[in-house]
Amino acid sequence: AYLIQPDLPKDIKYEENPLLYFREKGYLANPKHLVFQSGRVYEVNENEVEKGAEDLLTPELLEVLANDEIRNYRIVERLLEIPRGKQTLVYTCT
Repeated sequence: AYLIQPDLPKDIKYEENPLLYFREKGYLANPKHLVFQSGRVYEVNENEVEKGAEDLLTPELLEVLANDEIRNYRIVERLLEIPRGKQTLVYTCT
């Protein structure tokens, strides 16, 4: 893949923190990170966590999360609280 490099003037702000630079210029949004607590509790096998420490979430745990209807319903309920028309990005683990 060919990466297009922007031709920017030498700016220490850009070099130190490109995301902040583009946010200050108005090209990128200022994100509001919200962590949603579903109230659900999951048991994790410590041996599995050690093996997959880079990913933190094992495929087995992801399967449990994906199939937890109560958790998923609560996530959808929370998303429905966002005002209609408001731009929103949602990241979930499943």
